[in-house]
Amino acid sequence: MKVTTIKFSISLGLLTILNLPTLASENQDWQIELQQRVHGFGVDTLFREHQLPKTIRESSYAKEAYNKGRRMLMDKEGIKALPYLAYAEHYMVAESLTALERVGAGFYEKIPENIQTQIKQALSSYNSEFSRYNNQGSIFKMYLNYWNKNEELLINSQKSSFFGSLGKLIFGDAQGEKSNSSKAFFGDLHKNPPLRFSREGTAEDLIPLLPGERDGKIKKE
Repeated sequence: MKVTTIKFSISLGLLTILNLPTLASENQDWQIELQQRVHGFGVDTLFREHQLPKTIRESSYAKEAYNKGRRMLMDKEGIKALPYLAYAEHYMVAESLTALERVGAGFYEKIPENIQTQIKQALSSYNSEFSRYNNQGSIFKMYLNYWNKNEELLINSQKSSFFGSLGKLIFGDAQGEKSNSSKAFFGDLHKNPPLRFSREGTAEDLIPLLPGERDGKIKKE
């Protein structure tokens, strides 16, 4: 009975930890921080610098930025939605590409025509340059692939951290976590890279050198 109770408590605790960002989305502080995070993002930052979320919380903000941006478009808030979509695109949320494509095509109201044209041309140029370095798949599929791999890494890392801390609490001799190598995250990606260039480093840094990033620069927070 004790074992069952302990297992249940551990599972409940883990689920609570993993769902904290989701629960926080209902909190006003969460929305205020999201607004602060998207500040400075917009049409001029699209398709320039990219990074994958480094934490579950950061991942949740990126997804919520896309969701909020799309809701704002549907609510006819127009140009006010663009910082949220640009933030999501920066963090490689694949669905943001579809939303931006629809913005460029004039599907939504209260977005000036010159802004629509700018987004449409920027996305077209981005797709063209991507095709020069990658003859397989699409930008959407690449974003989705890297996002999913990163999500799996983050969740597994959080689980390991939780059980590692629990083991240290119970047994007092838990070893520190091993860092994830780039191969653990990307496998043998170097054998068939999505683009001609790629970065080297830890899993949190390794993103293909996308069009517009020929100098290998990546925004750091």
